Amino acid sequence: AGGSVASGTARSGFVAPIAGRVAALRYSVRFKPRKLRVALRRGIAGSATCSARCTMTVALTVDRKSAKRLKLKKRTVATVRIARPLSGSRRVVVTFSNAARKRLSRRRTVKLAIAVVAKDAAGRTSTSRGKLALRR
Repeated sequence: AGGSVASGTARSGFVAPIAGRVAALRYSVRFKPRKLRVALRRGIAGSATCSARCTMTVALTVDRKSAKRLKLKKRTVATVRIARPLSGSRRVVVTFSNAARKRLSRRRTVKLAIAVVAKDAAGRTSTSRGKLALRR
């Protein structure tokens, strides 16, 4: 029904946060579970939280084998960049590229890797990773 995100564990219908730290910077990104068709059409909605002013980039990728099977030129299928410095919580929608939307629409299940890169005001960066599964 939905997807899951958390340090390598996948539980259907449950969405856990991806969290990370850069010195005193604490951040997390949570995604709501969505069906594959809805996610491809509207994107995957969630919320991003930062303890201090920071910018974030969220990227969803498929593995190399799936990208080759789907004839995708790039493994990254969806991205969002929160460019304005934020502190606190903010709504985020990760939208799929047109090529990915077209190719993934015929799949029953799509397993995605999530990479979140957070950058604080001092320029220090931190990357956190998780997984997400979308089902028809």
